Amino acid sequence: MASVGIVGAGLAGLAAGITLQEQGHQATIFEQSCHVGGRVASKEVDGHIVDEGFQIYIDGYPKGLELLDLEALQLRSFAPGAIIHKDDSAQTVGDPLRQLSTLPQTITSNIGTIGDKLKLLRLRYKLSRIDVESIWKQPDSPASDFLFSLGFSERFIENFWRPLFSGITLDPSLSGSANTLQFVFKMLSSSNAVVPANGMREVPAQLAERFEGELKLETPITGVTSNSVKTTTEPHNFDAVIVATAQDSAQKLCNLSPAQSSGWKSCTSIWFAADSAPTNDTYIHLGVETNVNNFAVMSNVSSHYAPDGKATMVATANGTEVTEEQLRADLATWFENQVDEWRTLEVQHIAKAQPQIQPGSNRQLAKKTSNGVILAGDYLADSSINGALESGIAAAALVN
Repeated sequence: MASVGIVGAGLAGLAAGITLQEQGHQATIFEQSCHVGGRVASKEVDGHIVDEGFQIYIDGYPKGLELLDLEALQLRSFAPGAIIHKDDSAQTVGDPLRQLSTLPQTITSNIGTIGDKLKLLRLRYKLSRIDVESIWKQPDSPASDFLFSLGFSERFIENFWRPLFSGITLDPSLSGSANTLQFVFKMLSSSNAVVPANGMREVPAQLAERFEGELKLETPITGVTSNSVKTTTEPHNFDAVIVATAQDSAQKLCNLSPAQSSGWKSCTSIWFAADSAPTNDTYIHLGVETNVNNFAVMSNVSSHYAPDGKATMVATANGTEVTEEQLRADLATWFENQVDEWRTLEVQHIAKAQPQIQPGSNRQLAKKTSNGVILAGDYLADSSINGALESGIAAAALVN
């Protein structure tokens, strides 16, 4: 049995800790903040649940199926598909294979041609016949190049693919990984976009409950070696050390040069409260040629997000320069003067929302540095909850 120090109680660190204890090792997790989960977090604001940005879970994530008790999370589902807002129109693009009633409006929507929609079905069918690992082993390219190679029209890319992935992977230019796009689309096509009934915080909270080792919150780390973790008060010795932090933090702790990721993708999310919801649907609303990437009435998805008789909503844009006034102006074209009645719960300018990973980056999941420290984090895999969990599991496998 080995003793292992883990720096970071985000999803990768928690996954590593759980995996190590299942292997018979003893792990201690150090976390500088006062909560687990890293970027996956929620809080209460005037009785409303406010997540850290707009986040979703996909109930078919392979590593989530291994590590989480999904039933206990009381998952609540978004409707499959999306409502696309462009100019003064709103069009529903559903998933007729799972919700037959959306077939007529999906076929007649003018976001693309019938050929585009047939190509979408062909891509969905192709991805349904291959496993996730096969997706990651394919040659990679920018997502936009991949979509054009499949023959999608520019109109469909602009009206469907770009707003979809602008919201999910914060990639409005579609310059990110085509393999990531295929992975996410496979997950969305075969599974449900969901949130736990009581907010995204429930995902890391459940992992923390499963972890039986020592969890040291509010414990800043000043340095690491392959067999020690140094806090501000004392060094702690271990047989192995895993650094499961964001890449920039890992680089500082381990004196590494930049690699793999090329920075961060940022976003602005604004949470609103209202006496009534502007719509009764549970779709994710996507904006085309607007500041708003996506919008959702979270209390329609899970009533726990709002006090009784109230509504909780979130709107998100790329970057941190967008103002509340700009987002409200765009939303007013969707929901008219209802927006004037909404009360702002929180404005979140999130500079470090997702790691930026270039197409073709070496997807290692976890790795050892030259001085023997094990690295884990979504920046080594893909910027999804599944990627973080997978990286943590892989890091535990590197412990001798």
